[in-house]
Amino acid sequence: MALTKVRGAGVESIQTLTIADGLTLSDGDVTLASGHGISFGATSDVSGMASELLDDYEEGTWTPQYGTTGTSPTITHHTQVGRYIKIGRLVHCQGRIRTDGVNASGASGSVRLKNLPFTSNSDSNSFSAVNIAYSNNWANDRHPHSGYVEVNQTAVRLICFDSSDPRDGFITNLDQGDFDTSSGGNNDLLFSIQYRID
Repeated sequence: MALTKVRGAGVESIQTLTIADGLTLSDGDVTLASGHGISFGATSDVSGMASELLDDYEEGTWTPQYGTTGTSPTITHHTQVGRYIKIGRLVHCQGRIRTDGVNASGASGSVRLKNLPFTSNSDSNSFSAVNIAYSNNWANDRHPHSGYVEVNQTAVRLICFDSSDPRDGFITNLDQGDFDTSSGGNNDLLFSIQYRID
């Protein structure tokens, strides 16, 4: 083991430490300075490799909400639960959003699932995946089926499936009129989202 010590103002710190046989901590955390991380530079690479530095990890909660691209309907939420894990530049979100009442009078535009915890990648070729695990009580046999996170946004564009028209199948946008107000507006959605950030 090579060890270099630096002493200043009575505080002793380690400047360089090389360990040959691994490191075990019996307690405590490893804290890295901002902009630094764990490097996997010793591993083999494939062409196109851009980074081997794992420089961020975070987990927490967020509050999903509905909005539209035009005038948003008045919505009373019953359940708004969201959790996320961020590993490097990849964000994983899961959640449930259920409404207690929807007044779509005067509303316009297509529906967005909003308030993601991080702004998406600004690259127009960036990709995301949205999985709808469960949806219930949407109008006209139209319900959210999938979606994607648009570039440089904190919102998901929801794609709807129209079971009454098997020729068209997937409809590009879920519209504000697809909230089922006849059931009291109890629209329910369970989802998971994966997207990249800058």
